[in-house]
Amino acid sequence: MKLGIMSGVFRRHPVEEAAHRLRAAGFSCTQLTPEFEGMSYCRYGSAMDLTGLTGDVRRRIRDAFADAGVEVLSQGAYMELTDENEAQRRANIDYFAARLRMMRDMGGDVLVTESGRRPDDPAAAQAAWDRLRGALAELLPIAAAHGVAIGLEPSRAQVLKDCATTRLLLDEFGTDHLKVMIDPANILGLETLDEMFERVGPAIFQGHAKDVILSGDKPVYPAAGQGELDYPHYVALLRRQGVDALVIEYVTEETFPPVRDFLRGVMGEA
Repeated sequence: MKLGIMSGVFRRHPVEEAAHRLRAAGFSCTQLTPEFEGMSYCRYGSAMDLTGLTGDVRRRIRDAFADAGVEVLSQGAYMELTDENEAQRRANIDYFAARLRMMRDMGGDVLVTESGRRPDDPAAAQAAWDRLRGALAELLPIAAAHGVAIGLEPSRAQVLKDCATTRLLLDEFGTDHLKVMIDPANILGLETLDEMFERVGPAIFQGHAKDVILSGDKPVYPAAGQGELDYPHYVALLRRQGVDALVIEYVTEETFPPVRDFLRGVMGEA
């Protein structure tokens, strides 16, 4: 199994330096976001202007990671696809569609997103669910046309809150171009690790590595190995499912080394 790290950990550097730093840190793969010194084309939750993300810039990003010997496993474009503001939702969907069309230029086969914040009111939550289904109905044909896929990442506070909910979308839309990014820390407490993999296992293409502490008033998300997630069991389930990449998040350039070393130990033992 390959161990990677989010490219955004190194985003304060020019893309070439970021890629070389990532490789020098011992990582062979990454989940890419087009966000580096002089390049700001990705923001959590809402669309950005992609005018400057030209073909030349996209090729520069791709070449930087290829030259450094780093595989781009996937890309991130975490949009509020269920935003109640229709103009913002439209902008977010259009941004995601544009990123799908650019995927092959920068690397990776799957563009990852969450769904959007889940309203407390049941009627509003149902309306948000319908907006998510509508967004996928629009975006999946674009993914298919470009030979890529959309990766959904369930999370407890989102419209797509767990793997049981995700299963409904996989059953409705199929899994040819709809995949699952599993991040158990986002779901633990609502579902067990075994339940997550039982429900969506064949659709999982990649795992995220952070942790969770559920014993307080609300969930807290420290780096991997610093919480309550059973990492040996998680890695064993990934391997059993044939998922060959785990990507570290919730770290900085200064804090990642002990997390990397912890996960290397787990992956060697699992």
